[in-house]
Amino acid sequence: MQEFCAYVIDWQKVFDRVNWAKLTQILKGTETDWREKKFVSKICMDKSVKIKLDGGWIRRVKIGRGARQGCCFSAILFNLHTDYLTKEALEGF
Repeated sequence: MQEFCAYVIDWQKVFDRVNWAKLTQILKGTETDWREKKFVSKICMDKSVKIKLDGGWIRRVKIGRGARQGCCFSAILFNLHTDYLTKEALEGF
């Protein structure tokens, strides 16, 4: 009897769920130059938003996960992240 493994991804939500700690770990495992890692950190991971309620700005909140939508570089990082997680999931089988 053969084993069966199903790996299901909700592609509508996964782009907003990229874990930056995991992405940093993945980049450390590659031969990526430290300057490129710093660039990734600055443009993709150091993000914050201002919250506006009742017509006034409340405060700035740091965003802790997700890939920047509309940025072609984010798509590359997203693919790197997804590829790594898929390989990690399949190693157990």
